[in-house]
Order: sequence, then C-alpha cells, then structure tokens
Amino acid sequence: MNILFILPVLSDSHYQKRIENFLRAGVQCHVYGFERQHYKGKPWPLEIRSLGFIEHGKYFRRIWTLLASAKTIRKKIGHQDYIYSFNLDMLFLAWFSTLFLKDRPKFVYDLLDIHPILYKKTVLSGLLRAFERFLVRKTNVVVVASPFYIDGYFHELQTLYSTSYHVIENKLNTFDLPQNEGNRDVLKKTDDFPMVLGFFGIIRCPRSLKFLYKFLETSNGKFHLYIRGMFLVPEQFKELILTSPFVEFGGSYLYPDELSEMYGKIDILWAAQQLGEAHTKLSRTNRFYQGCYFKKPMITQAGTKDDEIVAGSNLGLSIDLNQPEQSMELLRNIDDVKRLDWQNNLNKVPKEVFLITDEYQELIQKLKTFSKKKNLILV
Repeated sequence: MNILFILPVLSDSHYQKRIENFLRAGVQCHVYGFERQHYKGKPWPLEIRSLGFIEHGKYFRRIWTLLASAKTIRKKIGHQDYIYSFNLDMLFLAWFSTLFLKDRPKFVYDLLDIHPILYKKTVLSGLLRAFERFLVRKTNVVVVASPFYIDGYFHELQTLYSTSYHVIENKLNTFDLPQNEGNRDVLKKTDDFPMVLGFFGIIRCPRSLKFLYKFLETSNGKFHLYIRGMFLVPEQFKELILTSPFVEFGGSYLYPDELSEMYGKIDILWAAQQLGEAHTKLSRTNRFYQGCYFKKPMITQAGTKDDEIVAGSNLGLSIDLNQPEQSMELLRNIDDVKRLDWQNNLNKVPKEVFLITDEYQELIQKLKTFSKKKNLILV
C-alpha cells in the first residue's frame, strides 16, 4: 500500500508518530508538508519534502500558499492508494490537487483537534462546516484523536452518520517508550517544599498562565512551576509567567527523548486548560496519557473529558479555572494522604489506557478493504 501524507507542520511529533507506525507496518509512505515557527522535531526516518512556510493563524493568507503547492503534490500522486491529510486545510489541498484526475487516490482525513471556529454558531463557522461536510463526503476514512469527536461533533453537529471513523488516541508508542524515570518509588512529602508543577507541550491557554502566575505569587514559594514546550499565546501572557521567580522555563524538547528527564523533575502535572467549547467538551490532551505512564498526579479542568477520568478514578485534582480563588485553595490543601491515594490509583491504570495497542493494524486493514472497492469519489 502506498500513502502520500500531507502535513501542516513537518516537525510536529504527533504526525511523526502516526507515520512511523505506518512505516513499521510495511506501508510505503511519502511525506510532504509545510514548515512553521515550531519546535524542532526529531530527524525523519525517510525522505520528506517541504511545500514552503506558513504562519500560525493567517488562514486566508495561507490559501495562496496551499494553492501554489498543489502542482507539486499532483506530480507525486502517481501510484498512490491514499492521500492522508492532517486537518481540514490539508484535506482541501488533497482534494484540490487531485481535481479531474482519472485515477484519483482515496482520501483519509486525520483530525487531532477541532478548531474553535468550527464549533461556533456564526455565519463563517456554518460556511466552514458546510465545506468540511463537502470534503468529508469524499473521504473514505476519518481518523480522530478523541472518541468523543464522532458523536459530539461529526454526528451531532455535522450529521455525518455514514462516514467510516477510526479512533487513534494520542497514546505513547510501545516501540519508543522513554525510560520511566519519572515514577518515583518514594513520594516527596508535601512539607518538603517546593512542590514542582509541570506544564509541558504547546502552551496555548492564557487563562492557565494567569491562574498559575497568581497562584505562585501567593503561595510563599511552596510551589514552583517547570515549563517545557512552545508558547502559542499572546506575548504578554508569556512575559507574565516568565517574570515569576518561581518559574523555570527549559525551552522546547524532543519527543519522546526528553520526557523522562522532564517528568523526573516534577511532582504534579498541570493538565488543566480552557481552549474553547469543543476542546472542553470533546478533546483529550497528550498530558493525560503521559501523566498515566509516568505515574504523575494530574490537575485537570472540571468538565473536560480528561477530568472525567482523573476525577472519576481519583488520579489527581479537579479544579475550575472559572473559580480561581476556590481552585487555588484546593491546590494549597494538597497533602500526603491525597497524593498517596493518587499514586496508588495511577499504579492501577491499565496500560492500554495510555499505550498504543492494535489501533494502527485495524486502520490499515480498514484501508485495505476500501482499496479493493471501486473509487466512487466525484469532483
């Protein structure tokens, strides 16, 4: 099977994880994608091709870059069985690049996040959803990172019931697991200050940064914050959190190479954030899976899907960023008994909750089934 992947960011570890799993399953993978101001990823295990540079946001300006790259992709389509597109703009590029081809590849649409604008009730949002429905109806399989996207978005909001869906959560791969140095046998006592909170990944929640800054400033040095990753927030929020004497920023990191070192430095994982209604109701965070693997108690935002599991299984603390004073008091009241309970419960979490098992094998079998059928995709 030959698959051409189109990536919105060539250096993103999520896309690299996806493609490496296909490679290991024997799929012939061809990777085209765009460059952005992003963290530096690991070297690719295969040849890749850049389609140019695009900026974060700037969606309408981006259209011209996408259209200009269509000619390059069209030349590569050749004997491809599928074009595998990450996110809506890449799916549009795949469709546009194959217009009027007689022997057109089939399409896969992989959705890591639902952009907030697709979930709003505005005229523009409605038009974009209609455009997405148009493209999804020409797609053979939609891959989602959260199982809740299927009912909560594609069924309920988009009324796309006949589409074939497949769930691959952003769990850790078994073939590149970092050494689990983060799982300490002896918990640091809560009076052995400071307690270190860890905030890792793409930092894009201004409300979390405002909350954490005030919490640290009013906690008399009893808590510190260790940040690793890349800020995607307005500059004033980045500057705010980095002015705190209780914050250490270690810059970006390589996934999964540096995870052990990072998690080994923290006591509690910050996994609370508010990024719009779709994220709150439907999404899952990378931090949840990593927290389970490294056995780190988590702080989650009330009402999120991660919080349902964390609060329901007592794996950490549920807070509400909309009630900051009450939430800060909950954090200050963390004690040894609570942390021991959280740790014991984390040790009981089944591995399949946070490790990839047979999700890719099942997807490949599904794609092989579709590839035997006549391609009925129309312009």
